Amino acid sequence: MLEGFPHPDYLLPELTSRQLAEWTAFYNRNPFGQEITNLVIAKMAAALWNQRRGKGVEAVKPEDFLPKYIERQTPEEMKLALRRHLP
Repeated sequence: MLEGFPHPDYLLPELTSRQLAEWTAFYNRNPFGQEITNLVIAKMAAALWNQRRGKGVEAVKPEDFLPKYIERQTPEEMKLALRRHLP
């Protein structure tokens, strides 16, 4: 006998609103998937950057390394964004 659901679309109609709310609350406290991976990598990148930054260079935060989903940037906007973090 197969256990579980072959696809999330089959699971959703079976969940009660309470179960869905519980999963949402669990995810908000314990994120999983790509978001947590991005956060772990961002924390490591910030630690390495801050450890090796030069004197007088402002420390960065993990949030500075998280993906930002923005509209296309012009080459000038890209240069400006990079200059903010270079000594």
